[in-house]
Amino acid sequence: MNSKDFIKHNLSKIWNSFPEVQFRYEFKTHTNTHVIEVTPVSFFEENEEYLDLESDFEYKFEQMFPEEEILFISEGSLTEIRNAEFQIGGINVNFKNETFYFFSSFEGIDNKIDNSFNFALAA
Repeated sequence: MNSKDFIKHNLSKIWNSFPEVQFRYEFKTHTNTHVIEVTPVSFFEENEEYLDLESDFEYKFEQMFPEEEILFISEGSLTEIRNAEFQIGGINVNFKNETFYFFSSFEGIDNKIDNSFNFALAA
C-alpha cells in the first residue's frame, strides 16, 4: 500500500466514525508533504475522540512512511489546499433552477422571498 492509499483508507475509517467532518487532500511535491484539511475548525479543535484517532493515524503514517510528511490543517491555516486530489465527506449542492422561492418561519412570521429581481452590475 502506498502512502496516498494509506491516507485514503484511514481518513475513510475516521469519517465513518464522524460523518459530520470533511477531509480534503493535496500532496505538495516541493516539500514531500501530504496536506489534509479538516473542517469544520470547531471539530478539529474540540473533539477529543477525533484528536486521538488523528494522533494514532499520524503516528502510524510516520512509522510506515518515514521519508514523507503529513500535515493536518483547517480553515484559516497559512497552508492552503489549492487543487484537492480527493475529498471525503461534505455535501455539495448545485442549484440549476433560475427561479428559486424560499419559505422561512421565524418567531411566527412567514416570509416568501422573491428573487425575480436582477441586481447585476453593468460594466
